[in-house]
Amino acid sequence: MTITDFATQHHLKTKHDKGDDTTIIPGKAGQLYEYSDEEFAVMYILPATKPARPRVWNRMRDLCAAAGMVLRQNGDAEGALSFNPENREQVQLAIKLAGVKRKRQMSEKQKAVAEAALRLAFARNRGTAVPTEGTLAT
Repeated sequence: MTITDFATQHHLKTKHDKGDDTTIIPGKAGQLYEYSDEEFAVMYILPATKPARPRVWNRMRDLCAAAGMVLRQNGDAEGALSFNPENREQVQLAIKLAGVKRKRQMSEKQKAVAEAALRLAFARNRGTAVPTEGTLAT
């Protein structure tokens, strides 16, 4: 499984890291990345503009280790752990630790309302040119 497949499966956004030419899943407090062919890793590191939170790191590090994640780097208030992308508990902890937000998913009702609004907007802006059903990207 690649990081892109993992992101699609869990409704997460990916980003291309220019520093080392890899694909990552960014979060507010870190990132998820491919560690090896079988493992992914989560890096917990807060931005320099925010104060260090060693108690959060220590608590989450212990929770992750109890779930079977492997500690790869350990600092005072930051570190990295590797995890199995097939293990649901480890995945949830990794996403929470990095502060990753899931992509919003539209329900069928929301899609229908957006489709109707799109058709109405086209009709107002272009006179009678109304797009056909199913033009809203999913």
